[in-house]
Amino acid sequence: MGTDWMLLAVPKQDYDELKHMIDFRQEQRGEPPAPSAEALRDTQLAVEAVKRKVLDEHKPWPLEALSRLAEGSTITTERFSRVMDLCAHTPGEFISTEGIAEETEMTVNEWRAACRKLGAHLRKHYPDVPTWEREPNAAQPMWPLANVAGRNLQARDQLYVAITAEQAHRWSEVR
Repeated sequence: MGTDWMLLAVPKQDYDELKHMIDFRQEQRGEPPAPSAEALRDTQLAVEAVKRKVLDEHKPWPLEALSRLAEGSTITTERFSRVMDLCAHTPGEFISTEGIAEETEMTVNEWRAACRKLGAHLRKHYPDVPTWEREPNAAQPMWPLANVAGRNLQARDQLYVAITAEQAHRWSEVR
């Protein structure tokens, strides 16, 4: 499975003890020891910055629009509602297309089809949702989920989606 690493500032006098403890636990798990701080800094910090930016740029939808989405009156909205439910359990955590397929009763292709059709559906039925301010999507409706390509997360090149804490709160109000 592999370990997901994150940086944590620790007092210098505790570093050796904590590193030894982590290396010991990694050995018990059958995983390699911690990567160097330089390796983490180069990759993990960049990935975390991308995730923060994507989440920070996302604007919450009005309750009325979320309510219409929750009704699931089309296959596209029904599929997005299922993924919204999934993401709402862990706001801020990005889930891959493959992860969505594993956690829902959708196939990868069904989820991809919903993603392809969403833009046109939003333009036609959701004039009240926030729009993007920057290119290449300026003035296009913002999805109900924050999204980013895996290549921008130094992960498999598939779509990753997450819900912001505010959007999750609003979603829970309409569900």
